[in-house]
Amino acid sequence: MRAAIINGGYAWPDGELSVQLHTDARPGPTADLAIACAILAAAGYVDPAALKRTVLLGQLGLDGRVRSTPETRSGVRYADICGGYERAIVASSVVTTCPLLPGGTVHGVLNLRQALDFLARPLDGAPAADDRCTGHRGRTPGTAPSAADCSSGTRPASA
Repeated sequence: MRAAIINGGYAWPDGELSVQLHTDARPGPTADLAIACAILAAAGYVDPAALKRTVLLGQLGLDGRVRSTPETRSGVRYADICGGYERAIVASSVVTTCPLLPGGTVHGVLNLRQALDFLARPLDGAPAADDRCTGHRGRTPGTAPSAADCSSGTRPASA
């Protein structure tokens, strides 16, 4: 976790750090992205309120890249069943195959920095000022971007 955060371009927070997880089972690597984003929110890199109504699923590599796991798709499906989530952030390699979130979006990211960029956006989906990915704009509503469209993609809830 520490290596992914530092190699992602962020400073590791000073002092003691405690992350509380609400689960009956030991979290696997699918929780890496959520834990890293919580740590960085606590350190002030993103507003902690941005984590509300957001599902973060992905394994972090030592270089800060986000990878999918076998549990990614089922995690998005579980969030759909539970309800109340407005966006999911997953590895870009699986964004087009993830279930849709009714009334929300599923975003694909390549790395931790892109995940924090998405978290910095308002929940209404307005793009960040420095958004250089245009692959998800101007396409037919309800269609998902291909991996060739851009380095990260956004999958809308429905047309």
